[in-house]
Amino acid sequence: MNKRISLLALCLVFVLLIPPLARGEDTLNGHSVALDAQGKLVSWVQPQEKAYDRVMRLAWDFLLHTVPVEANGLKTYYAYCCMDQNTLRGTAWPHNSAGLYAMLADSATAYYAYSGDRAVIELVGSLLDHQLMYGTTPSYWAWGSVPYASSDHAALEYRGAPRLPLRPQAAGARRWLRRD
Repeated sequence: MNKRISLLALCLVFVLLIPPLARGEDTLNGHSVALDAQGKLVSWVQPQEKAYDRVMRLAWDFLLHTVPVEANGLKTYYAYCCMDQNTLRGTAWPHNSAGLYAMLADSATAYYAYSGDRAVIELVGSLLDHQLMYGTTPSYWAWGSVPYASSDHAALEYRGAPRLPLRPQAAGARRWLRRD
């Protein structure tokens, strides 16, 4: 069964990725593709030696200051996995809070080491606190106080989505970002 799934995944990669490459598409995320002399992708942000810093600062500034507050009273990343790129509103797709917050915790740790910007640690800490306050199994369950992996979109409390109700490996994620 696993071999069948792996083969299907490999076929999907070829079906989805090879045609655009074969057509020589020259845009990526709305930007012209730029390659260096060895044919490696380079940033569209200039100058190249400052591209990483600029993109990282813009990304974290977006998360800290631009993400909108949804109708439920929370910023989008508290209740949605992704946003519509035109409206910046959350989309009707299950929210994978445990996965999203683990990725943000990893990114925030690296960015804080790079920049010293404590605001990113505070943002991710508030997301993890929200997960622990509003998104764990009841303490009396056999797997008590374990974060749910997901929730319905726009949900104020995380109680799982039909396919991914628990995420035991995320139980220790909060320990990586102690704020005290």
